[in-house]
Formats: sequence, C-alpha cells, structure tokens
Amino acid sequence: MPIIQAYCEKYMQAVLDIWLSSNLQAHSFIPADYWKKNLSLLRDALPKSEVYLCCEGGTPVGFIGLEGDLIAGLFVAASARGAGIGSALLQHCQRLHPSLHLFVYAKNTAAQRVYRRHGFQVLKEGIEEQTGQPELEMIWRGSSSI
Repeated sequence: MPIIQAYCEKYMQAVLDIWLSSNLQAHSFIPADYWKKNLSLLRDALPKSEVYLCCEGGTPVGFIGLEGDLIAGLFVAASARGAGIGSALLQHCQRLHPSLHLFVYAKNTAAQRVYRRHGFQVLKEGIEEQTGQPELEMIWRGSSSI
C-alpha cells in the first residue's frame, strides 16, 4: 500500500515536474505552451491548497490537490502509473471528504475510467473556458451523503 503524506515545500520541484509532464502526456490535444505558461499558477497555489503526495524512496511519484471538495488535480509520474498510486490518493481523499467533485477533459478517457472506478459519476458536460475543450464535471458522494 502506497504511503500518503501531506505536501511540504521541499517537494515543490518534484510536484511541478510531475504536473507538467503528466499534462503534456495526457492532454496532447492542448498546446504545450498552455501548460508551461500555467506552471507558475501551480507554484503559487501549492502552499495554499490541500495537497497529498505519494512517495517512493523519499521521492514523490504522484499527488492530488484539493480546494475544499474540488479535486483540482490528480497526477502520477509516468514511471509509476498502473501501480495503484492514483487510486490510493483518491481513496485517501474519499476518507477525508463526504463528497468530492472534479472537472476532466472529455478527451481524457483514461482519467475518466479511473474516476468511474472510484464511484464518480458525470454531473454535467461543458466547455472549459481557457482551452475551449469539452469537459465533464464528475461527482462522488460518500455513503453518508446519499
């Protein structure tokens, strides 16, 4: 079982690297410059957000960031995908929050499969304002919120 811990500043560069490489790989339908330009926004948001890391050998291999009950992002390093890191991070947040929601690009079907496996359902479809890409809003309600 992966070890989940709260984010701390010493892991900032590793988290930024995972975020950028994951977005470039998962969202090839969005120009790479978009992600590179938004890296500074993540750098500013990390200290203000609820962020959990999954580390192997003292090095982050994945993280999840929340703003209240909104999952702002879930990212796993390419070398660690398929090892249950994303699932462990999602389950950790599901234990802490009675309900969660997120936005995922409609073209990111791999991420949608992960979220559905963890009980998320599509709430509505829309267009992400900054990129013009179709996106889904998904929600998970724990047993106590039904």
